[in-house]
Amino acid sequence: MDLSPRRRWPTYLYLGLCIALMAALNFQEWPSRERPQRVFSRGFVMICVLVVVLELILLNQLFGHPV
Repeated sequence: MDLSPRRRWPTYLYLGLCIALMAALNFQEWPSRERPQRVFSRGFVMICVLVVVLELILLNQLFGHPV
């Protein structure tokens, strides 16, 4: 597994996107009027997205072919 600075930038990019997504989902204010109950909460979707991104990073590091 090559962790040189040249190969590390995609990991930082994915991490930054995950943090931005989590911040957008947590800090967004919705109107206080009545609305139907959600099937999936924002927190559950956020955890699912985070797990998927971490799995993609891990699989890319383990099985990715160097260019």
